[in-house]
Amino acid sequence: MNVFLQQNELMFNVSYNDRPVIENSSLGIIMNNCPYGKNIKSFSETESSDESIRSYLANGVHNSFYVDIREFDDGIAFRYRIPANGPKCVYGESTSFVFPSNTTAWYASGPFQYGWHQIYQERKTDSIEGELLAPPATFLTQEGIYAAITEANLFNFHGAVMYCTAPNKIQFGYADNKGHIETGIETGLPPAKYWHEAVRNNPWIAYPDKNEIKTPWRVLMLADDLNGLVNNKIISQVCDKPDNALFSDSNEWIKPGRAVFTWLTEGGVERLSVANHKKYIDGCAELGIESVVVDDGWENWAQTEKEANGRDKWAMLKELVEYADSKNVNIWVWRPSSPRYGNRSDIGLVDPEESKLYGEVCRNRC
Repeated sequence: MNVFLQQNELMFNVSYNDRPVIENSSLGIIMNNCPYGKNIKSFSETESSDESIRSYLANGVHNSFYVDIREFDDGIAFRYRIPANGPKCVYGESTSFVFPSNTTAWYASGPFQYGWHQIYQERKTDSIEGELLAPPATFLTQEGIYAAITEANLFNFHGAVMYCTAPNKIQFGYADNKGHIETGIETGLPPAKYWHEAVRNNPWIAYPDKNEIKTPWRVLMLADDLNGLVNNKIISQVCDKPDNALFSDSNEWIKPGRAVFTWLTEGGVERLSVANHKKYIDGCAELGIESVVVDDGWENWAQTEKEANGRDKWAMLKELVEYADSKNVNIWVWRPSSPRYGNRSDIGLVDPEESKLYGEVCRNRC
């Protein structure tokens, strides 16, 4: 990653195995209506307490900030650190990745979607101006280089999306659902009329930690083939290490595994029935798959199950758990993390006390 000034604007480009993959592109973020990254007077490498990070100090006419860079054999990552004694209003980012012409892009768009249940687009970057790209987005240059762009180590910061703001130019930005802005409902699903309406780069407030605001890492993964891209480890390498108070050396409760569930595979009431989930458990046992996810709707079993016979949802879930246990299959249950729109009694799992209580009920009743 080569960083330089061009007409007093902070820029960068990237090559991979001596082949250009990102052409001259902008760096920077807009805070308090001030464009960090433009009108730069001086720019120099500075000391970093982390040997894996190359840090630069950029001094502008009205501001100063740091750019931290990490370089790997299969990509790069960078972030901004902005000195701050208090909160700052974020208006957008200048961060962009300019690909060579005739680069192929695969991405989910929207304009704004709840979830990721979308058909991925396959387009040339020359022709997707104005569209939203949900991270991660994947690219293939004419040189045969695969690339993927996303973010990592996201804490106390707005999650990002990307926009194609000009032919071949993929720029970081922020999107909010119009319903949340108009109705003031910050969590949960808004009214259906807002589901696909976005407000781009709505100003928001970032708060400092230890007198600076840190952005998430902007990550560019690179490979010669899809296998290399899938096995890229940059995200885990730039993320903070787990908190030892929560994750000790003996993390036996963390067990990666595969799971299946009925979502998008079939419809009707039978999709969520206990009997249908038993079929999925049988299939997992036969195929050696570790878990079944019981999808949203199981909490209505007392009303929907033909064989409820006066039992509540917990009794039927216990039946399913015991059946799965006999087949050496685990059961996970789905529940929304945020309150549902219009449902005041469903407070979700965001509240710590509710989350703890819900876990205890699952353990004691099942």
